[in-house]
Amino acid sequence: MVFVHPWYSPDAGYLENALPRALVRLGARVTVLTSERAAPAGGQWRLPEVIADIERDRASLSLERARGVDVRRLPSLGVGLQLVLPSLTATLRALAPDVVQVQSLTHVLCVQAAHSARRVGSILFAGYHTPAATFPGGLLGDGRPALRFKVYVSRAIPAQFVMKSAPCCYCVTQEAFAIARDRLGINPAQLRLLPLGADTETYTPVSTPADALARATRRAEWGCAADDCVIITSGRLTAEKNPLFLAKTVRRLRDAGCKLLLVCFGAGPQADALRRVEGTLVFDPIPQAALADRYRAADIAAWPFSMTSSQADAMASGLPTIVSDSITKPELAECGAVPYRTGDADSLADVIRCLLDPSVRTRVGANAAARVRESLSWDAIAAVRLADYRAAIRGEVHG
Repeated sequence: MVFVHPWYSPDAGYLENALPRALVRLGARVTVLTSERAAPAGGQWRLPEVIADIERDRASLSLERARGVDVRRLPSLGVGLQLVLPSLTATLRALAPDVVQVQSLTHVLCVQAAHSARRVGSILFAGYHTPAATFPGGLLGDGRPALRFKVYVSRAIPAQFVMKSAPCCYCVTQEAFAIARDRLGINPAQLRLLPLGADTETYTPVSTPADALARATRRAEWGCAADDCVIITSGRLTAEKNPLFLAKTVRRLRDAGCKLLLVCFGAGPQADALRRVEGTLVFDPIPQAALADRYRAADIAAWPFSMTSSQADAMASGLPTIVSDSITKPELAECGAVPYRTGDADSLADVIRCLLDPSVRTRVGANAAARVRESLSWDAIAAVRLADYRAAIRGEVHG
């Protein structure tokens, strides 16, 4: 099978890294076709860094082949975040894959991949991840005719073209499913709700003497006392995700005598304000895999408003993970995420106080890690997808 992505960075992006590796472990042959461009940052290509990034990635691409995934960079044409691969059809014809997987319904490369897959006789599978917060007009739209027309032309038409012959589109959240069905006009029989997985090979609880030593070393770097409780969060430091709300709650608990420290990894408009909150440390963003030892050095993870794949990673690391009670990822609740009443500082403080008990943290964290490994590991998610791929090859239609 072939995965088509507009850009590729080793160990950054689960759908082009962890999922193909998991499929290989299950016996599939996987090739990732991508452009020669570095991944965009802040909505723009990092043109001065492209060559350096690709040179840096050469060793990692060799490692991917050693892991069984063949990553091929193809020349691209495009402007902004939209691109095509002129040699895509010829490359697919040479590879002759049974299945082509894309991860969007509206990106121009996915439209090209849909056309190319039909030409070479491969079966196309799609994916959709867009949340309501970033979709024009949200779940229901705002009633403006101009916006409805723009969504129809720029999103619904490409999505319907992609799904014209695709048996299935994987929607990673309930919001994404609703948008694909209601705003893009996709037949719900072609949609399947299937969450992103957790990298349970990288994200693990403290389980070896080396893990324990690394945890102690990291906590010493953070200036933690042995009995301090460290809360960790990661991602964009924006008003939407609002880590400042978490920091102020932690400060309030510290003022009441609780031994707490908040550690944030990320960048964004709230970074400076966070640095001014006593008891909060802010570090620059780091690669996803590098977060693993930081999670093992912490005691609690928290994302008070947003959905992120990092929540499952933190749970896989054995951390009690605090999430909004309005989050539209039921798989997190099923795996033991700890909800608080969204936007209520008293509710958040109560949950944190409960988790200050080490025995409670150990029980909640161990339960979450076991459940994530069982139902949300990339091997578990890949097994579902592989069964769908094989059913489509046999001529069985999803839904």
